[in-house]
Amino acid sequence: MKNKKNTVIVIDNNNENFIEQIDSYAKECYCEVKAIYFCRQSAAKRLKYIEFWIQTVNIYYSIFTAILAVFSLTQHSEFLQIPSVLFTIVVAILVTYANAQRCGSRSKDLAANCIDLGKIYTEIIAFINSYEYKYKDCGSHEKLEEKMKKFYSCLGDSEEHGIMDRWKYINSYLFYVYIAGIIIFISLLFIIPIGFVWLYRKEFVEIFKTIIFQIS
Repeated sequence: MKNKKNTVIVIDNNNENFIEQIDSYAKECYCEVKAIYFCRQSAAKRLKYIEFWIQTVNIYYSIFTAILAVFSLTQHSEFLQIPSVLFTIVVAILVTYANAQRCGSRSKDLAANCIDLGKIYTEIIAFINSYEYKYKDCGSHEKLEEKMKKFYSCLGDSEEHGIMDRWKYINSYLFYVYIAGIIIFISLLFIIPIGFVWLYRKEFVEIFKTIIFQIS
């Protein structure tokens, strides 16, 4: 998909009178396009955040592993050999996972798709709220159906949103459980290297003393 210039589409249709005045078919269309549009936006942001944290953790572990490798080689610290190998494996897994998921490119595809969906969404809302539809001019339902078909045809331009995006839309507690789990998992990934250094703090202090003595 070609990258499109990001534009902000502001849609505010929380007017209760607007909802009450439309018929059941229009209300069904309105609720459906609103839910899909919101979930696609949520999915694009979610994948963007996931890409950011994958890359951040990858850089964090790469730097830490490089430091361990240098200490192991220059200071002949045997206690660093196995951990250095293990952390190298972790970095390799993170890189492989990041390449396989393609979160960055998927996020861009969804964001571009949301621009198209947002324009059609605006058209649908404007038509439902128009004089022509409210007073049931001839062929108004057929015109709404055509706009819905146009909306559906754009859905195939990117992947579908995930179940967690639907949880966010309906404000389910499961979404907050999902977010809490992600925060805990990322926190653990950052804590593990710190915990390792703390566990072998005496050995690391000796290494730093040796390095300082060699420099001086």
